[in-house]
Amino acid sequence: MSRIAGTFPLIPGPNTIHDPMIVTPTAPGNAIGANKTIQRHRISYAQESATSAADEARVLHVVRGVTGTVLAFNVGCVVANIGVAIVEVDLLLNGATMLTAVVEINVGHAAYEIVDGTLASTALVVDDVLEVSIDGTAGAGTLGKGVFAIVTLDETPA
Repeated sequence: MSRIAGTFPLIPGPNTIHDPMIVTPTAPGNAIGANKTIQRHRISYAQESATSAADEARVLHVVRGVTGTVLAFNVGCVVANIGVAIVEVDLLLNGATMLTAVVEINVGHAAYEIVDGTLASTALVVDDVLEVSIDGTAGAGTLGKGVFAIVTLDETPA
């Protein structure tokens, strides 16, 4: 196998912004306005890893920006369900689902497998409240343990 060794200089292109080009503003009006930035949030929720899925709803995030967009909702379990057990996970916006259907984690999903939710709506505005809702049904099976969820969103600050 061939290897290349040595030091290779990084030659930035003409549209590259370098650290010396970013200066401390001398007046508030010289700074980049917060309304010209986007803040990405990846918010995690998790139940205790050694405990079976417990029914609950928890607030994940309150939107503080002027607007926002939910980009993704992903869930999983640290320990997989056994048999007919099902864990349903929902993403709620001000108490109503944001998904086309709740995300179902069943025996077909392995431990630590990431299961994607399908978003029916994505728009957010200031003071919107995002919640995660967990509903486990063991039936004749055994519920998975350590349910987790991740919501990814962008906010445009005020």
